[in-house]
Amino acid sequence: MCFKKENEKWEVKRFDQTTNPIEYFVFEDENIAWAANAYKGLYRLRFDKTYDEIVDFKSYETKGLSSDYNVRIYKLNNSICFKTNKGWQKYEPILDSIVDYELLNENFGRNAYVISEENDSKLALKNDNL
Repeated sequence: MCFKKENEKWEVKRFDQTTNPIEYFVFEDENIAWAANAYKGLYRLRFDKTYDEIVDFKSYETKGLSSDYNVRIYKLNNSICFKTNKGWQKYEPILDSIVDYELLNENFGRNAYVISEENDSKLALKNDNL
């Protein structure tokens, strides 16, 4: 669904591609976004220039994602990163696939996830009880 305020009224538009609830939503660039289902699934969406229509909708569950349950999406240093139940991964545009992100797995740990605000210069992590 898309919400848009016009003439002091909220307009609601439903996109046909998915009816699944989305928990995480991150823009890769101006027209491409990543969405993670609240329970299972990861999708890459391309919007038209007015954001009125999704012109491409692609599932990435079978493109290298180590686990499609409880996927969190982040944009870190202009890279699209994913925290799955099995650790950190990132989108590799040249391969159009998802690969392990060993830099984050080694430095953050496979169980840590980001809790700081988007566009913040400082990065805060949660790992176990810390």
